[in-house]
Amino acid sequence: MAIRFNDLPQPVRERFVQMTAAPGLDPRVIHFSSAFGGIWMAYVGAVGALIALVLVLQFTLTRGQTVDPIRDKEVYLGFAAAIAVLLLSVSAIVFRFIWKPPPYREGLYALTSYLVKARGGELELTSLADVGTPTIVTVRRNGAHVHTRLELGGPFTFYFPNDASAQAAWARIAAARATFRAMLAARDAPAIASVDPFVECTVTGAWAIPNQPPHGPRALSVPTGIKFARWGGALVFGLASAAMYYAAIDAFFEEDRAAYNLAEQKRFKRR
Repeated sequence: MAIRFNDLPQPVRERFVQMTAAPGLDPRVIHFSSAFGGIWMAYVGAVGALIALVLVLQFTLTRGQTVDPIRDKEVYLGFAAAIAVLLLSVSAIVFRFIWKPPPYREGLYALTSYLVKARGGELELTSLADVGTPTIVTVRRNGAHVHTRLELGGPFTFYFPNDASAQAAWARIAAARATFRAMLAARDAPAIASVDPFVECTVTGAWAIPNQPPHGPRALSVPTGIKFARWGGALVFGLASAAMYYAAIDAFFEEDRAAYNLAEQKRFKRR
């Protein structure tokens, strides 16, 4: 279930922000992880794209003098991809300044009532009562333990340094799940309120209250149209740039390739 943070009732928003300010201290937070990509991924992507562009330019400027660029069409597709990634990364950094981070700490939460993915101005929630048997995956490389994953479905995958900590986290989540299921079955609103920051929504079933008065806390969200325009624009610009660069290499080094091929033919005949 995806919910816009700003559509939640104001008491719920205030409670969630307060709870996530120090997730390690609030008893309603069983486990917290900020493992999914944040703004630092945009900087990594920008640097990686620039490195890829330098390598592609170096390769094509050298090879274009002797080989028809049609033979390296995959390289030019790589050029398009690098341009697109660079634009997406730079726009993500710019967007972060325009649409400020939300008032809560972004990440994955295992609460005593819900699993929550909080990112941007949206929350993705799964009731703990609906969580089934998890998958626990131990990852090893060359016989050495790398990490253990606790997969609870959807985006809710938590990483742990060893199997024991993953098992312990699941034991806490399973205990909270049993308690929350019992509270829901009994329709015990006071008990639910003690463990559930979304209690008003859980009890009434009304999660979204659009067009509320602009009282805080509130989160800024990138408009959906701008999100699609960003991705589409990056793809189109990347392909167009690659096509123009391909045409430039083809035209600029045409005489060099002709001279090189002629020299190769003469060298072959001498043999």
